[in-house]
This record gives sequence, structure tokens and C-alpha cells, in this order.
Amino acid sequence: MIAEHELKADEPPPTPHYDSADEQNRLQQILERFYALMLRAVNLLVAAHFDLDPDNFRVDDAATRRLLQTAASRVVRIDESTRLAIAASLQEGQARGYSDWQLAYGVPADNFPGINGLFRETWKNRALTLARTELGVAQRTSALDRYLATGLVDRVQIIDGCQWDQVCCDRNGKIVPIEQAPTLAHPNCQLTLVPVLRQGVV
Repeated sequence: MIAEHELKADEPPPTPHYDSADEQNRLQQILERFYALMLRAVNLLVAAHFDLDPDNFRVDDAATRRLLQTAASRVVRIDESTRLAIAASLQEGQARGYSDWQLAYGVPADNFPGINGLFRETWKNRALTLARTELGVAQRTSALDRYLATGLVDRVQIIDGCQWDQVCCDRNGKIVPIEQAPTLAHPNCQLTLVPVLRQGVV
């Protein structure tokens, strides 16, 4: 009889130990580059849309720092959500009296996925969701920064899909002061903010 801690032939290898510091470092490297590229792309689009001289309308260090600070805060939130989910799974498993092996690999008969199940099943599409969501956050943050930098925009029109929830439907089409521009309502949110010129600007 095989010991509980030994792998059977058809079982996957153990899930690597979750290293929070390493996770944050890797995410930081990815998101910082991702956000910086988005800022430059949006800057070019805004310059072209408003017919601004690209030699004068440039991304300065202050704008870059603001974007990187946003990326850094997002890294912490992503990592925190991962750690909280792992902690919740461990607490539930311990309350049920499961062994270390069961905590790690789950108890299918009890519908308990374990830590391995979080990564293999619960979060199997998580990478795609994160990529889409961070693209939306980076786009929103970059757009607002660049709209303000033009000196021509004081409001934005909210364009949002209605297939997810009522919040998105209720705000879709509304025009609000740029300072009140909403954030993404949920992962995979399709929020887009369209610039509205100040009154008197032709």
C-alpha cells in the first residue's frame, strides 16, 4: 500500500512552494514593462487624436513614475488575493481535520480541492483574466494621465459593456468630470473612457 506522501504514477508532481516575495518580484517585472508600454502607446494615440506635436507632447518622468506606482500597487493586490485564498483553504482543511497531504492535494470525496486544486482548477484561467484586467487598468490609468496632460479635456464619457452586471449597464454612456472617472467594476471589465473637450475648445 502506497504511503499518503508518495506520488502515484498517474498523479501530477507536487505543486511548487508558493514564494510570495518571488511572486511579487516576477509580477513587478511583468507589470512595470506592460504599464510603461501602454502609457507610451496611449500617448501616441492621444497626440494623434488631438493633433499635438509628438516632439513636445511626450511622456515625462513624473507620468512614468505614476504609472509604475499603480503597477506596484496592483502587484501587491494580486499577491494578497493569492495568499488569502491559500490561507482560507488551509483554514478550512485544518478545521475539517485533514492531513498535510490532504491540505495540499485535496479530498475529492468531500469536494475539497486543496492547495493544488486552487492552481490547477480554480485558477486555471487566472492568467488570462489577470492579463485582460491589467490591460484594462493600464489603459484607463494611461488614458486619464494623457487626457489631463493635453489641457483640453475635463470630462470623459463612460463606455462599458452590459453583459456582466448592473453597475456596468447603469454607467454606460454617462459623461462625468474627469476627476470622477470610474475604475474597473470587476475582472475582465470592458470599461473605456472617451475624452470630452472642455467647453470653448474647438
